[in-house]
Amino acid sequence: MDKKLLEKKIIDILKHNHGRRFKTKTLAQRLNISQSDYPSFRDLLKKMEKAGKINREGREGYTNAASALTVTGTLHVKTQGYGFVIQDDGKTEIFVSQRNMGTAIHKDRVKVQLFAKPRRKELHAEGKVVEILERNQSNIVGIFREGKYFNYV
Repeated sequence: MDKKLLEKKIIDILKHNHGRRFKTKTLAQRLNISQSDYPSFRDLLKKMEKAGKINREGREGYTNAASALTVTGTLHVKTQGYGFVIQDDGKTEIFVSQRNMGTAIHKDRVKVQLFAKPRRKELHAEGKVVEILERNQSNIVGIFREGKYFNYV
């Protein structure tokens, strides 16, 4: 199948199922992707995510990029590595896992892209930090390390 046509079909499925998350295997089944084509299909989904055409919500799956809602607030990081963004209105908390935090640190003012709504009422909405609006600290003390993919303190 042509990649452009396949991209269009993926986007159509996600648009027509607004707010629903689709795992890679589920999308492949809906589009009748053969097992031999599955690795290239996964690669296509990753490329579409990097291009901003679709959103990946952790292990929960993919959603339509146009349906993404963003909010701003202050990030409060817990000692376990995850955090919560307290919205500017002070009422709503948004859970942010360590892998979705990016380079944000405790008490940074951030913009968070919300994932689909939680399945149960008692759970927090979940999101991913997409932009750091204001740093809480301008100086960080530590040892600078050069990593394979990025540098860190």
